[in-house]
Amino acid sequence: MISALAAQIDPQLVPLVDAVRMYQFRYALGDLTGRFALPVYSRIVEPSDDEFTAYAGRITMVEKYFPAEGGFRGRRFRWVNSNARARSRC
Repeated sequence: MISALAAQIDPQLVPLVDAVRMYQFRYALGDLTGRFALPVYSRIVEPSDDEFTAYAGRITMVEKYFPAEGGFRGRRFRWVNSNARARSRC
């Protein structure tokens, strides 16, 4: 999925995205658990933090907004990276 998104932003990013190795596997209760009153687990696969060390050196958060009423709707976070491999935004 991430590879397909990267292709839409900049096709040259696809090899970089595809080269990220996934190391961390864990399971967590998914959002369907409450709906069905059964323990429905989601498998979570993540890269280790050191996969991105070379790209993270110049990342700076420039905006962090939480709406007054709480929740996720309307939340915004924005970072800039002067060391980014592409100038596009997503």
